[in-house]
Amino acid sequence: MRSPEPDATPLILTHGWPNTFLEYVDLVAPLTDPRGHGGQAADAFHVVVPDLPGFGFSGPTREPGWDARRTARAWAELMRRLGYDRHGVHGNDAGAIVAPWQGRVDPEHVIGVHVTQLFSFPSGDPAELTNTAASAARFYYENQHAEQPTGPTTVPVGLASFAFDFRPIRRFADRDHANIVSWSEFDRGSHWAAHDAPDLLLGDIRQFFRTLR
Repeated sequence: MRSPEPDATPLILTHGWPNTFLEYVDLVAPLTDPRGHGGQAADAFHVVVPDLPGFGFSGPTREPGWDARRTARAWAELMRRLGYDRHGVHGNDAGAIVAPWQGRVDPEHVIGVHVTQLFSFPSGDPAELTNTAASAARFYYENQHAEQPTGPTTVPVGLASFAFDFRPIRRFADRDHANIVSWSEFDRGSHWAAHDAPDLLLGDIRQFFRTLR
């Protein structure tokens, strides 16, 4: 959905599992038309909300390999075909895995990465591990078997961390993301902040991209 403001910043939002683009339906109007929702014209976005491959209207996938990295490359191509050169990205849940990859694979076009989780875990380095990671959790299958990054992200990264959601560990997050410029922790909201704390998420997205336009 394009903003009525001609200088709006393109922004792609990536939903989580097992959601679809509907996760962000209530944020589209205030993001695209901030003046109509108590905001400023300078905070306007042209909003793109695709379904992840294999979800909703983007699926089902017909071949293996649709991991976060491949999805990020697809999103880069999507934004290019839509005519958006420089753009911001936001992601929640599975989208918060895709979003940093967007910064890795397309840094010349991504102005910043805003997420609601930073999934940074012990890497196997003895200085980081209690030897319980494998017994405590399993990661998404494709990402477990996909090519892993060899260095940190370098584009600006912002985090909005909500009270009843995964809480990232700053030391590990700084290891994986070399340019964390905004780190917000809220005392309400859950894993689905776009639904139960949309005012906080909207405000944090606005303030993060305000300095990056």
